[in-house]
Amino acid sequence: MVSNKRKFQYSKLDELKKEIKDRGLEIPFKSGTEVLAESFRIGNSSAPNRLVANPMEGNDADKDGGPSSLTNRRYRRLASGGSGVIWVEATAVSRDGRSSPRQLLFNERSATAFRELLREIKSCGRGPKGEPQEPYVALQLTHSGRHSSPDGDPAPVIAHHEELLDEKYEVIDSDYPVISDEELDDLKSRYVEAAGLAEECGFDAVDIKACHGYLIHELLASYNRKNSRYGGESFAARTRFLLEIIEEIGERNPNLDITTRLNIYDHLPYPAGFGMKKDGSLAMDLSEPARLIDELSKLDVNTINLAICNPYYNPYVERPFDSPVPGGTLPEEHPLNTLQRNIRVTRKISELQPDINFIGTGYSWLREYSANLGASLCDEGTIAGVGVGRISLADPDYANQLLSRGNLDRGDLCTTCSSCVQMLRKGVEVGCLTRDTEMYRASYRKAIG
Repeated sequence: MVSNKRKFQYSKLDELKKEIKDRGLEIPFKSGTEVLAESFRIGNSSAPNRLVANPMEGNDADKDGGPSSLTNRRYRRLASGGSGVIWVEATAVSRDGRSSPRQLLFNERSATAFRELLREIKSCGRGPKGEPQEPYVALQLTHSGRHSSPDGDPAPVIAHHEELLDEKYEVIDSDYPVISDEELDDLKSRYVEAAGLAEECGFDAVDIKACHGYLIHELLASYNRKNSRYGGESFAARTRFLLEIIEEIGERNPNLDITTRLNIYDHLPYPAGFGMKKDGSLAMDLSEPARLIDELSKLDVNTINLAICNPYYNPYVERPFDSPVPGGTLPEEHPLNTLQRNIRVTRKISELQPDINFIGTGYSWLREYSANLGASLCDEGTIAGVGVGRISLADPDYANQLLSRGNLDRGDLCTTCSSCVQMLRKGVEVGCLTRDTEMYRASYRKAIG
């Protein structure tokens, strides 16, 4: 008999497995997690283990857009906590592309602060026995697109008009301007310049962010963008901006690794979503994502951090939760059904592109058992690394705890309460209210008004 419980209330892995079986689902768990301690090849280098601290925006930049002392604290803790890969959060390449006045901004003025951040990350890295360990560090470069708010009020930069997307912001009406090809050409140069600066700072890689509804991701599904080099029904046009940025970065910076956080399935009906069948349903069609990954591979991109959904419209699709943000609702779909779909999508894209190192993501709802799922997917070769977002925010020591003990303590982990999401949406400093209460209590109070 299928239970009606939706919140995570499983005291043992066997209890969770029974629930999965009763629901007719198949979610794999490996009893041992030793595979996560293995190093893996990433770009031109390697990571000391398979645990990847995913990019989580802290919304705590200094006045120039550089990392503040609070930013540095978050990343020092991740490094000393043993994460093999540290994926530095979304960092805007231009002021108009910031999602808030406190989002990180990367340019010559803020570069010194980024150099110091990287120095601290590299010097603070520790393994499970306290030994020095140098994590692999990628910097995520972005433009927030229609979710831009550089001065605190919505200032969308949109790639095309689409009713489902436009209705999110009152300021977008039918006459609202679309970013021009010429403006995109100029923005492309900002990405290339930022990548060169990142290499000068010493980052191992740059991530050209193409997920979660931001500008480059929106261009991938810009079917309604007409008479443009960067949109329309043409696959080549819709992917041109991303591919040309990566190609030019590779030509100018041959020793810098390039990766991307890439949406492969949006769970939004065509023409609003990428990776969707064109019948208006929510059925996936991974032919274009697989084709794009093939093009990325030709440009020597060998590691891709997978993303699913647009969190401004359907956040549960990638990251199931027990509690929504204030005023939000819980989806009818059970989190285990959500997780099975995400695993199916990940396996399918891995089968289509077996030579790519994929980073899997969205497992935090499983608490301590997320490690067992990640170990199983790594062991079967579906993914090369386990992306950890909300758990790493709650417990930056998660990697060394897991690698030294073989398991995680639920009392240290994310409770999927959505407080961090609420903080980000309200433009205040973001952290874990539950596990880092003294640091972030005042911030959360501002978020809930």
